[in-house]
Amino acid sequence: MKKLFYLLCFLLFTYSVSVYAKKTIKINFTPRSSGDYELYLKKAFERIGYNVIINYHDRIDSSIKYDYELNYKDSAWFYGDDLRKIELKLYNPQGDLLHSVISSTSYVNFGINPVKVVFKAVYDLTGIRIPYIKKEDDIPKLGGKTWNISFYVEKLDSTIYVIRAKGAAIRTKDEMEEAFLKKANILLDTFSYYYKIEDYYYNSSGPVIISNVNVNMSFVNKAIMITGIIKEEKERYKLNSIPPIFENYYTDKIKYKSGISK
Repeated sequence: MKKLFYLLCFLLFTYSVSVYAKKTIKINFTPRSSGDYELYLKKAFERIGYNVIINYHDRIDSSIKYDYELNYKDSAWFYGDDLRKIELKLYNPQGDLLHSVISSTSYVNFGINPVKVVFKAVYDLTGIRIPYIKKEDDIPKLGGKTWNISFYVEKLDSTIYVIRAKGAAIRTKDEMEEAFLKKANILLDTFSYYYKIEDYYYNSSGPVIISNVNVNMSFVNKAIMITGIIKEEKERYKLNSIPPIFENYYTDKIKYKSGISK
């Protein structure tokens, strides 16, 4: 009986989009997500007629009323920041789960615009297709000069991101610093930033001629990794000392995510 009640509530949710005056949905920000998914969700729900409020770290005014509450979880592909999977859970103000969906991409679609993945998830949740507007929804991509540098992004707050850039062995320190700032420019227009530069090692294999015989051997490569934090500011500048939020993040030795980890 209880499940039937929640099903009726969900049907009312989807029906209200086209019949009732604007409803309000509260989206709870997920710390350490790999992109601006709360913003893409906000855009999707606004396009189908909802008022949207985003709750960053429970800073929202407790007196604000809302009709629905949305939680999301995400995971990225490998060490990149390409969205692999997003899970949406819709609740009523009393905390009862009304509906949940999981939308994912295949490895074949690696590099797909994450906005489209989020829009599809909202469609799966509501049954209402979200119009995609190319000029508004396309996300800038880094140029070809970063082809052998992988990026991993974790969003800590509304305008605070951690970026990790890992380069191939041929990449220089200057090239890695330039790539880090290019990635930061996609996330924020102007920002303060701080980063650490470290060496890391990875294995690769290739043919080697020994006594006129081709032998496939494994090699250990030394390369550069930059891990840094950016925060929106009125102008760009580099911090002289490590900010506390990044020091806490860094000393926790946070591991890369595997699957939905939140």
